[in-house]
Amino acid sequence: MKKLHKKILLLALSLAFLTCAPLTLFYINGYRFDFASYKIVHLGGLYLKSEPSTAKIYINDRLIKKTNPIFSSVFLNNLLPGDYHIRIERDNYQKWEKILTIEESMVTEAKNILLIPQNINFSFSYENIKEIFFSPSGRFSVADQGAEKEERRILLLSHFDSKISQLFSEDQLIPHFKIKKPKTSLTINEVIWSGDEKKIIFEAALDKQKRIFLVDISQNKLIPIEIEFSLKSAKFNPQNQNEIVFIGDDVKNNKKDRLWTLDEQLNQISLMNEAFFDDQIMDFSFLNGDLILLGSSGFLYKTFIRDHIIIVSEILNLKPLEMNEKSYKIFAYPNSRFFVLGDENLYYINPKTHIFYKVSENVNKVLADKENRKISILKGNQIEIFYLEKEYEQPHRQEMEIVKLAEFKEPVNEIFWLGLNHLIFSGRSGIFIIEIDDRKPVNIWQISEFNNAKILWIGEKKTLFVLEKDKFYSNNEILR
Repeated sequence: MKKLHKKILLLALSLAFLTCAPLTLFYINGYRFDFASYKIVHLGGLYLKSEPSTAKIYINDRLIKKTNPIFSSVFLNNLLPGDYHIRIERDNYQKWEKILTIEESMVTEAKNILLIPQNINFSFSYENIKEIFFSPSGRFSVADQGAEKEERRILLLSHFDSKISQLFSEDQLIPHFKIKKPKTSLTINEVIWSGDEKKIIFEAALDKQKRIFLVDISQNKLIPIEIEFSLKSAKFNPQNQNEIVFIGDDVKNNKKDRLWTLDEQLNQISLMNEAFFDDQIMDFSFLNGDLILLGSSGFLYKTFIRDHIIIVSEILNLKPLEMNEKSYKIFAYPNSRFFVLGDENLYYINPKTHIFYKVSENVNKVLADKENRKISILKGNQIEIFYLEKEYEQPHRQEMEIVKLAEFKEPVNEIFWLGLNHLIFSGRSGIFIIEIDDRKPVNIWQISEFNNAKILWIGEKKTLFVLEKDKFYSNNEILR
């Protein structure tokens, strides 16, 4: 080869190297030319984690791979920035899908994907159930059972070991009403459980008369309570399960809405010490040994009880909440998180400013997740999520951020947390599960066609209980 040819070849190779080397480095470091936007972009990634494992991952309708059988996850890199339609499928499960945005130099995550079984079968347990009242843990329930023209029985259902026992019958209650020939059937209106779930108080109604009874479940003992008060304001004292605390008027001293106790001998004792506390009590709650009181002045008090005297230890809000004659309900959670629901408006005491903040309107129900980090808000046919803490997982949330999750054509009846990232609820046309990841579309799965059912989800047992009309069912296959 001539010397000139060698120089030309060397020069050509040098130019090729100088051209290809940067392109190679450019490629290795995750840069690409995006023909859609006609610019150089840095690639992103996608991390998905779903339960159960070995699910098929589709991106823009193309099967990419399956999730890892051990970690139930998959990581996909070298994706151009933009929106991708992600779909996850598994045999005999309902699909999950979402539009996820890939950003330059970022990994987009969806780590709380739950696949719901397609065919969920419910086991029939009992019939002729007129009403059911679940204990706070869901371990027990009190069921009002009786077919037409048959004697009504009040049963104790033990859901963890599937045992059933009779607490008392209708015939044991009717004599306490002193009605010779009742014109209507006896009904159980409300049941309040003690913290240890060994006692209940309930209100029974017959021919427009109402009576309150206490039942010691451990001794199967029925005790009529002669004192009249509203069960809507009654609670068992967690420090003394033999004591019932309730709001009632002090007729003798002409004072409304005072706090009373009913001890195991069924004697009435006033808890008010007017030298320190003379506010009308709108509602109360117990939290970690403290008694939380909402006064008619609009202040929320942290108090404790000593020798039947209320002692105020802290006023929790700096400015009063504007009050009216409506009923109010306190929701007290650990780490000084306090809500007040009044006139369908939900208020939250900002822990930094100690001032009530209006969270939402037209609220029917409030329920915290098991870690007390966020609450679900039920308002007619809408569901919202209110975050008590900053959420670092995607989608990121700020403290005190509210997310309008979904709105339906029909009202939502009852709602429960299904773990930390899903909700289960009942409506007019069935029972549904919804994820709280509001990136579109929000996945909602129907799991039954029970109409206007009363439900209870027990996370500890992964079991759903359903009362539809007068039939009682259960299922433990939702998280199989």
